[in-house]
Amino acid sequence: MPPDRAGRRTAGQRPAMNPQTLVRRLRAQPDQVRVIRQEVKDFGAMMVADHTTSSNKLKAAVGEGGAGLTVPTDMLPKHRQQLDALRGAGTNFDSLYTQQQVAAHEEALALLQRQADSGTAPLKAFAAATVPVVEGHLEHVRELSGAAGGGE
Repeated sequence: MPPDRAGRRTAGQRPAMNPQTLVRRLRAQPDQVRVIRQEVKDFGAMMVADHTTSSNKLKAAVGEGGAGLTVPTDMLPKHRQQLDALRGAGTNFDSLYTQQQVAAHEEALALLQRQADSGTAPLKAFAAATVPVVEGHLEHVRELSGAAGGGE
């Protein structure tokens, strides 16, 4: 696990920003957000629900056996930059959001697969159970990204 700024190991410096935080911050400036397609809105809602579930499961796994581990609560600087880019995306929101989500889910999948292979017991089990969910999200958002003009 990578250490955080205080030298603690983190249970998952999650590559994707917390969807609840993203939604809350984007709602603060609704006039700047232009989600065009219902499919993208539906995917975003699914991300909030599924990430809430996985965050709770991660916290439980850390509590079970993650001595010295913490679950990050703040966004990384790169995620703040992504959020700022989404705020300014205007009518390109769908394309930018799906591109960001493809990259974030690829990164999350790699992290989870490493944990599933070599993590400690509770985190290993969490990762193994979460891999198929992230694979499904990745497949879904790749389809959306292609349809939003963000594919290849």
